[in-house]
Amino acid sequence: PYLDGSAVLINVTSRSVANPATQLVILDADFNQNAVLNMTFNTADREHQLEYNKAKDRIFYARITKNPDVNLDNTYKGSLLLTLIQDNSIKHQKYLDKFIPFKLEKYRMIPTKTGGVAIVAWVRPTKDTRDLLFFELDENLELVKR
Repeated sequence: PYLDGSAVLINVTSRSVANPATQLVILDADFNQNAVLNMTFNTADREHQLEYNKAKDRIFYARITKNPDVNLDNTYKGSLLLTLIQDNSIKHQKYLDKFIPFKLEKYRMIPTKTGGVAIVAWVRPTKDTRDLLFFELDENLELVKR
């Protein structure tokens, strides 16, 4: 749900489509299209999650993807890319490698009462160990607590 309507994530990856894309379609309460936001897309994208923060009328969209600025040596550790959408536009978008420096396996995000988002991430610091990270980000996607 979003602003008495809803937000739907659509991945267009068909071979018949010239330029694959990911679109976030925002519908109003009558299910009429209110806005379509083109999102960055990478064939490595996985673990998509949409969450609505009712306290501040905003959508958080996250997915594990490849950060072109971090994965320069072509090793794939998976970077969490978080996007904040408010008033039918992208307000902030940020790779969270600064907070998750290890290989990322899975994550979950939960909206907070203050308008931000809390993230729990399952990571592999080494190939033989697993760890759990928890941190909270504010509405500007800045760290509140870790």
